[in-house]
This record gives sequence, C-alpha cells and structure tokens, in this order.
Amino acid sequence: MTGESVLEELHANEVEQSELEDVLSRSFGTAVASSPEMIRYPATANFALELRYGDGQLVDIVAGPALTHIELTGVRQRIETEILTATGTAVGRVVLFARVPVTGYFRYRNLFQWVPVPTEAPRPPFAMAEHPFLLEFHFRQSPNASIRQLRRTILERELELLAASLLEFTVRGHGRLSHHHWVLMQDDVSQPWTSAYRQEMYIWPGLVLEGGEFTDTTALPLLAAIDPAEYYSRGGIGPDRVLEIPATLTDLLERFFGLPRSERERFLRACFWFQHAHTVRSRSAAFTAMISAVEALIPGVSGAPVCEQCKRPMGVGPTRMFTDFVDDLAPGASTIESRRRFYGIRSALSHGGSLLHSDRRTWSPHMTGATIEEWEDIGAIWKLVRLALVSWLATQCG
Repeated sequence: MTGESVLEELHANEVEQSELEDVLSRSFGTAVASSPEMIRYPATANFALELRYGDGQLVDIVAGPALTHIELTGVRQRIETEILTATGTAVGRVVLFARVPVTGYFRYRNLFQWVPVPTEAPRPPFAMAEHPFLLEFHFRQSPNASIRQLRRTILERELELLAASLLEFTVRGHGRLSHHHWVLMQDDVSQPWTSAYRQEMYIWPGLVLEGGEFTDTTALPLLAAIDPAEYYSRGGIGPDRVLEIPATLTDLLERFFGLPRSERERFLRACFWFQHAHTVRSRSAAFTAMISAVEALIPGVSGAPVCEQCKRPMGVGPTRMFTDFVDDLAPGASTIESRRRFYGIRSALSHGGSLLHSDRRTWSPHMTGATIEEWEDIGAIWKLVRLALVSWLATQCG
C-alpha cells in the first residue's frame, strides 16, 4: 500500500479537518512534521500515514510503509463512528460580556440564543462595565469526548465573533486560555490597599456549561429590534441603555449560515480583527486591526501584470483597493480623502513608522489637538468598518 492515496477511504473530504486530525492523533499517539507541508503518523521512520497540506489545508493522505489493511480499517471505522455517525445534539453554554445589560432574549432558529444570566449570577455594581449574559447553542454530539469538545469550542467561538461584529457594542468571552491579573482586593478604598494576582474567571454555583435544554424564555421579553440605519450609526452609552439588536439580525444570520464554508471563514476572520480592535489595549493596534478586518473581505487579485524591471504587480494598489471596496459597501459613509488617510495611518503603524498619541505619551487630563483627532479617527473608523462588515454580509446570497 505504500505511496497509495487513502484520502477517500478515510472520508477526508466528508469531515472537518480538525476532527480528522484529532482521530489520527489519538489512533497513532505521535506525529512528526517531515516538512512544513507534511505530517507523518506515528513519529517514527517506519510511519503509517503521511498527511500532505497546501496553504494549511489537507490535500492528500498517503499510505506509509507501516500501514496495514487491518490498521487502515480500524482508523476508518473510528472516523465513521466518532465523526460521521449522527448521535443527536447537546446544549453548550458560555458566558459572554457586553457593554450594556442584557435584559431580554434573542433566538436564532434552534441553533443558539442569548439570554440574561440568572438572578443569582454576579453582576457589576455600576453601569460602565462588562455585563454578563449567556450564549446557549446546540452542537453535534459524538461518542468521543475529544470530538465533542472540539465541536463545542469551535461553534461557541464562531458565535461569539458573529455577536461581536453584528451587535452594537463590543462582545467578548474569556476564551479557553487562562489569564491572570493583578487586582485590587477590596471595594472599600478608604482602607489600606492591597493587591493579589488572580485568575480571570466568571462563575457561580449552579452554572452548567453543557447539558440540559435551552433556558425557558417564556417570562423574558424579546430584545428590542432597531432599524439598522439608526442602529449602526448611533453612538454613546446612556445609564438606561440595554442590549438591543438590529431589525435585520435574523436575515444577516441566514446569509452567514448560507455561505460556503470558505466564505464563512473569510467573514469570521474579519470578525476576529474587528473584535480584537475593541479588546486590545493599544489604540495603534486597534486602528491596525480595523483596517485588517476590511482587508479580510477584499477579494484577492490574480493574473495582474508584473513589471519586468522590479517584478512587482502592476495595477491598483492596496490603498485604492481599500478605498474603493469600502465605498462600494458604504457609499457616502466617508470621503475618499478620509479613507485614504485612514489607510495611510494604518500603513505607518503596521510598518513601525508611527504610533498614535495615546501609545507614546503618558496619560494626561488635558485634551490636545492630537488627542482630539485621535478620538475622532478611532470613532469614525470604528463605525465605517462595522458598516462595511454588515453591508458585505447583507449583500451575500444566503
């Protein structure tokens, strides 16, 4: 069998690549990268399978000298049992945080819903804070706990990124990595201050992260639906604001879930950079991430003529591509001069030639021309990029 392709026999074109890799890893125990584009199982010279990749995507699986028909059959059966066989769904939960309280609910089909945390869950004691709410979702079961966990974590992350890009305010979760912070240990600041290094966590007795049914929403109001033209143009947070949704949210979700997987991945990359821009502590990094969110959606150009002297592509440059793309998605939302200036700021930042004022000066209570301009630019690019993301999704055929 050595050298023969077993891609089809192992159902590689029918399953998620990450799930297939999980089964192979547990089947063979070890793996080694024989080159940047090849992984061999197990990590011995006498290997059984060689996985071949192109741009990170699996393109072939080739039998190695140690592979036997019995072993191949065993791996195939594990894939069929643990990945392909339908075993129903389970409910997963994760706590997300918004800049305003969540007092109602929203459900999209039977896939997911947002609901307030229960009354016994902790809440911030003031308005300008991160307010917790629950994302509940159905994910496909598997008799293998590792596959089940993989499916759950991927879906919850994708749904978090969608919320971050389609809702009015920043939404984030704690993620799967452990983070520690130095924190002030007492609320009474009149007492001597003391700090401790504590893990970031949000939990309460009774929180169930997997299992059961969706929270009963009979006694909850629906989240208020706002005309999208108003929703995506307003700014500021008042003391009485709560989470609301654009009236087109269900349609936007229909379009997202109707996209081919490659286009969904494209939009999720844009969502990642958009969310990152709102969670990173540096405004320079935030500005750069905003432009990257748009660039994730710009189609690649192939077949462009190349200069014979410098061997660089000729034609429309990146600044023009950015300004034209944004203008097509959000005509009239900004001037061409401002779009060019935004891209120029990003270019200077990403190439190390500049930093925004707030990243290179210590905090000062006095406003200056530079700080005012920076605030205005950040606010303008934030609205422009969100509108571009939403408009791109709205134009897709779901």
